This record gives sequence, C-alpha cells and structure tokens, in this order.
Amino acid sequence: MASTIKQIAQKANVSIATVSRALSDSPKVQEATRKKILKLAKELNYNPNIIARNFAKRKSNMLGLILPDISDEFFAEIIHSIDETAYEFGYFTLVVSSHKNRSMVESINTMMHSGLVGGFILLTPFMSNDIAHALSTNTVPYVLISGDSEIGDYDVITVDNYKSSFKLVEHLVAKGYKKIGHIAGPEENNDAFLRKKGFADACKKFKLEVKDYWLVKGTFTMASGEQATLKMLKHNDMPRVIFVANFCS
Repeated sequence: MASTIKQIAQKANVSIATVSRALSDSPKVQEATRKKILKLAKELNYNPNIIARNFAKRKSNMLGLILPDISDEFFAEIIHSIDETAYEFGYFTLVVSSHKNRSMVESINTMMHSGLVGGFILLTPFMSNDIAHALSTNTVPYVLISGDSEIGDYDVITVDNYKSSFKLVEHLVAKGYKKIGHIAGPEENNDAFLRKKGFADACKKFKLEVKDYWLVKGTFTMASGEQATLKMLKHNDMPRVIFVANFCS
C-alpha cells in the first residue's frame, strides 16, 4: 500500500514541510536529511500526487496531445513516440480525441482551460478559421503536427504531401514504370487531397495515362485498401505499381 508524506515525516522524525521540500529537491534541506527521506520514501512505496504537486508549484509536467481520432491506426506510433520522449524528460502524456461528439475546437478549449497541462501538441490535417481562433486565445504553449505545409505562422511539424507524391511518381518513372495506379484517401482529408493532386500533376507532366479504374478512393482503412486493390486487379489492364495514400488506405 502506498504511503503518505505524513507517514514519511513520522518515520523520519521531521516535519511534513521538510519531507515536501526534500521530495522537491529544495536546497533548504540538508543532504543527510534528504537522503534519509528519499530512502524512506522508496521503502514505503511513496508515489506523489502529480496533480496536487503541479497545483502547488503552479507548474505542470503533464503534456497534452489532441488527436482527430484516437482509434485511427495511423496515430498509434505517433502517440507511442511522443509518450516515450515525454517520459524521458519527466513528463506524462494526456491524450484527448476529437470525434463525432466533440469538435477539435472543443478539445483545444478543454485542454487549455483544464489547468492540467503545461503545454500540448495538436494534430490537425488543416487549419480552419475556428481552430485558428481557438489557438489565438490560448495561453498554454503548443506545437502543431499537420500535413498542411502552408499552415501559417505557427510552430509546426509538417510534411509536404504534394511534393512527396510528385517526387514518388517521378522516381517510379525514372525506374521505367508507366502504368501507375493510386488509392486515394477521403476527399475531405487535406493530406489525401494534396497527395492525389501531386500524383495527378506528376502523371500529367510525364504524360502518363491513368485509366479511371486505376484511381480509386479509399477511406484510410485496411478494409478500403483491400477493396480498392481488388477493384483494380479485376481488370485485364492492370497498373504495374499502386501508390497508396497511406499505409492503410
């Protein structure tokens, strides 16, 4: 059973305030006393109340992460990497998902007014006026991860979806491939739109014929990727290469 600061103070024969200072690495505590308290805390299986400590310090070691859909397989690796890195620096990760019952703006407002996080990371496919307005009133530090390479004056980690798709087709052409199919993503998804546009413009530049059934819309799921592939392969004239909009499609 986990112990409390009061129990540690009784065992160490010091005040509760001294235990609190020792656990917070305060220079006001003598080294011998600090070591004694830390040893007792470990023996008694003491775990601090992070929320209470953050409140007292007026500083949080909780990092917020806002995602469009936590169930999307694409985000699993991102969540894992952020959580691992945050933990290395002494931070914990609080993940919030926007879904059909909560908009991205509501998630941002909840996160920044909760008082729980010292900063947050926002994953958004594009910057809407509503999201921009919510961020403009925000007082908590944040960073964006977005596929929109023209997102504006924000601290953002992004990828050039259009250029990447264009260069991919260019590479395939250089390797001698001329019959290239594409499984696109949802039409309302900005990443999917830019990847499809990059593909189409590259095909136009290199004068590649793209038959109607070589261009199939998917939904960024394994099931739609399988269905789209089978749809292409049922024709006699099949593409030699299929470029998929993401690893699921």
